[in-house]
Amino acid sequence: MGVHVGNWWRQVDHFDWFHEYMQSRRLLHVSRGVIVIVTVSLVAVAIALNLSQSDARGGLAAALGWTAVANGIGCAMLWLISWPSRFESVAFVVMLDVSIAIFCLVQTKQMVGLVGVTAFAVTGGYIACCHTSRLMAYHIATVAVVGAILGYRYVTGGGDAFLALAVVALGQVINTLVPFWLQFVVHTLGGDVVDSDRDPLTGLLNRRALFQRLSVALLSKRAGEEFLSVSMIDLDRFKNLNDTSGHDVGDKALIAVGDILRTVSPDRTLVGRIGGEEFLIAEFLDSEHPGPVPQDVCDAIDRMPYRVTASVGAAIGRIADVSPREFEDFVFALYRNADRAMYEAKRNGGNQIRHLVVTEWR
Repeated sequence: MGVHVGNWWRQVDHFDWFHEYMQSRRLLHVSRGVIVIVTVSLVAVAIALNLSQSDARGGLAAALGWTAVANGIGCAMLWLISWPSRFESVAFVVMLDVSIAIFCLVQTKQMVGLVGVTAFAVTGGYIACCHTSRLMAYHIATVAVVGAILGYRYVTGGGDAFLALAVVALGQVINTLVPFWLQFVVHTLGGDVVDSDRDPLTGLLNRRALFQRLSVALLSKRAGEEFLSVSMIDLDRFKNLNDTSGHDVGDKALIAVGDILRTVSPDRTLVGRIGGEEFLIAEFLDSEHPGPVPQDVCDAIDRMPYRVTASVGAAIGRIADVSPREFEDFVFALYRNADRAMYEAKRNGGNQIRHLVVTEWR
């Protein structure tokens, strides 16, 4: 049990993975919309309760109630404007938890506050999908403290102790056990999804994940990223290496190539293994020139102790000429042209580069 708890505590967050997953399926706007609607719904409930009890609370309690409403509106606006950063996402959780806690604690009827604790399920579910066990621990502690205070107030005010215990226990189940289990499932499935994106031998992206992430990257290209270069790399004499030295040596050569590609590739470059001895590099450029990466790959592979070299074909296309709905066709057109250029390099003896600029691809 201790091992499982320790593994849970050390889990990294899945905020970036969740963002990429939603973006790759064109669901970012839908996800943001759902979060905005849920948050606004909580705000609407808070406004209704503020108005219904406005004459029963003192000035400070009323002010805190409306402060909680204002915080909730701010949380909704954060998601309405854009998808937040990781820091902003954590701030969203903390602010919404604080707002719910304040609102529950200022209620004149303690049972209303006890029932209101169930609203913490919103942030609990969100943490489970996107963030760490440490943030979940903060959330669980907040729910426990608020529930305990409200339960104590209810009982000392003449309320039924067993009813208070039942409502507090229900709140803990909804806000602790359910998000905890959901986080366990999300992190387990998320790990499987991440692993399924990787080639098990080299650790590079596989073909499916590479093209999927490239489409996402095109949707969020940065200033100066005017061209996309797709380079196909095929190892020369690899079959001969397998036949003469064995598949273990061949596997070591593939792993070494994967390490080389990671080393020579700059930031924002996607690298994958798409076949037996075939690799692909997708790189954003500021001009039609292929840059140093293809030649660096050739030179580094030639220096390996495995008696293989590389034939590299690079195809470059201008991104500004492509609409988002054409990204997939654009990428595959570059891939096909890079593949042809690579085979031309191989026919000419290998250990060389061929590159071309693609202007007609539709």
